[in-house]
This record gives sequence, structure tokens and C-alpha cells, in this order.
Amino acid sequence: MQTFDFVFTLYLMKNILGFANDLSQALQRKDQDIVNSMKLVSICKLGLQRMREHGWNSLLSQVSSFCEKHFIIVPVMENMFLTPGRSRHRAQEITNMHHYRIDLFCTILDMQLQELNSRFNEVNTKLLMFLACLCPKDLFAAFNKETVEFLGLNRICDLAQKMVETNKHKVFSSVYLLVTLALVLPVATTTVERVFSAMNYVKNRLRS
Repeated sequence: MQTFDFVFTLYLMKNILGFANDLSQALQRKDQDIVNSMKLVSICKLGLQRMREHGWNSLLSQVSSFCEKHFIIVPVMENMFLTPGRSRHRAQEITNMHHYRIDLFCTILDMQLQELNSRFNEVNTKLLMFLACLCPKDLFAAFNKETVEFLGLNRICDLAQKMVETNKHKVFSSVYLLVTLALVLPVATTTVERVFSAMNYVKNRLRS
């Protein structure tokens, strides 16, 4: 466990599963919302693609920082990679950078993207969206795509209401929690201020 290979693989898995977590939770729901689930599929694909294109430096920094903190040797990326159990003469001549970035980082992300694309290709996605339109729930709300768009919203309370109407408060529960906290914060702050004012008043009267 105290090797760079193990830490690198662990952080790579953590980051990939982080992107797929919301999608996984949504697909396992009993009251599955196909429209929102298909949008999460697109978000997951986009996140993994961005990670492949721009996430290498961030991942390497995280892994290196962890290794340095726990006194684990970090290989020099420009040096030649030596496969464990093989002599230098029989080893494939590639750098550590090539091994970790191309053979592991890019290859694993490509496998994830390929799996998502095979399971949720354009034809399957459209078919699921069309099937969702036939659902009679909420007066065929999924039939009109405009009913799930956040257009014409002016206030935070409107956003909260629209999230409930489109069941996005279940899919994006953390976002909905932040929205509701933003709505109750002014009231809570005012209540706390009144309590402290009352306490100060009582203290002053008692001292007098």
C-alpha cells in the first residue's frame, strides 16, 4: 500500500467514481426519472472527457502531495519506467510519464467513456427520452421538453419551486439543500438576532 502505484490508482478510482456517483444514485432510484437520468449521463460523459483532457496535472499533484506527506517515494516522470519483476534489458523503453499518463490514466478513462457510450449511445438515449414522453405521471410532464427547462426564473424561491416540479430536488439533493438554506437564512439570522437582543435586554435589566 505504501507505493506510488497504489496511491495513484486509488486517487484515479476516487476521481472517476466521484463523477459517476450522482448518475449511479439516480439510476438506482425506484422512482426513476428518465429525463433527469439521461441528462446526468451527458454530464458524467462530459466530466470524464474534461478530466481526460485537463485533469492529469491535478491528479498528479494530489498523488504527489499525499506521497510526500507519508514519505512515499515519488518517481521522476522523465525517467524510464521499470516494470516490476523484469530486468532493465527486457523492459519496454517508456518513461514513467508515458506509463502513468497514457497506459493508466488515459486508458482507464477511455474504457469508462467507451462503456458509457456503448450503454447510452445516441440511439438508446433518444429511445429512452421518447419512452419517458409516454409516462402519464404529472399529466405527461415529460412530453414537453420545455417543462424541464429553467427559463424565466427571477428569484431563488422560483428555482426551488421549479426543482420540486421537475423532480430535480431528488437528483440534485445537495443543490436543493443549498437553495433551501439560502431561503431560510435571512429568517434564521433575524431570529437569532432577536434572541441575542432579548438576552442583552434581560442581562441589562438584571444588572440594573
